[in-house]
Amino acid sequence: MGKLKTYGSDKLQYNAENLPQILHWVTPNSRVLEFGPAMGYMTHYMKNTLNCSITAVELSEEMAQHAKKHTEKIIIANLDTDAWENEIEGTFDYILFADVLEHLRDPEKVLQSASSFLKPNGSILTSIPNIGHSAIILSLLDGEFNYTTYGLLDTTHIHFFTRKSIQNMMSNCRLGCLAERNSIKNPANTELRKFFIQHIASIPSIITKKDILVYQFINQWKRESEIDKAVVFTGKKLNLFRKILAIFDDINEFIAYKYNYRFKLPSGLKKRVRNRG
Repeated sequence: MGKLKTYGSDKLQYNAENLPQILHWVTPNSRVLEFGPAMGYMTHYMKNTLNCSITAVELSEEMAQHAKKHTEKIIIANLDTDAWENEIEGTFDYILFADVLEHLRDPEKVLQSASSFLKPNGSILTSIPNIGHSAIILSLLDGEFNYTTYGLLDTTHIHFFTRKSIQNMMSNCRLGCLAERNSIKNPANTELRKFFIQHIASIPSIITKKDILVYQFINQWKRESEIDKAVVFTGKKLNLFRKILAIFDDINEFIAYKYNYRFKLPSGLKKRVRNRG
């Protein structure tokens, strides 16, 4: 095996101001099974701020050396090919897949295996990039599908997901959605740097699609049998106000990109438009 890609830095530390949504669901003093901790930045927060007990599974031996100081146990294994299940002890309140499933050849099989280590009423937490994001659609209109060092088309992604494919995978694993707090980005603000305004004729068809600005699907899942009322996992279209704001932001970013100038909406007006979304 060649040298594996390194994600993040062990210098990164989370606090109330920069905490990823997925960690908001983890409660103090929990047992956590974290897949793909990378350099251990989430692991560090859960251990040192939330006092969680963490078992982690990491592919890279180099990154595992950084993450292990925040864990009770770290397992170095390939989730697709190694018998990592045999090294895990006990059950867990939370099982964490933060930007991991898209790197696997058989994510559903791994998810099913991981689910067996979930405590009663425990949760599986996932963040998964959206291949249906407008930046991808605009790239395809430009005849492009270029991999990048990070983001939606990270060079190490081998599985791509839409909302429907996530729903199918979770349903096959008998998991239901308890909560959803997605990451939202305009295409101009992604690593692909795409603009609606460069495809004026296509804007009406693109902007009306569901999840068009969802960069990552971020969800909390439980066993279907343990959920009284699951979140309807169908997605939403942008309403008129959100569409207008998305186009305005896109034009503004395009002008900034070309001419290094930005228009400014009054903050109060922009806030009211967002609130109506």
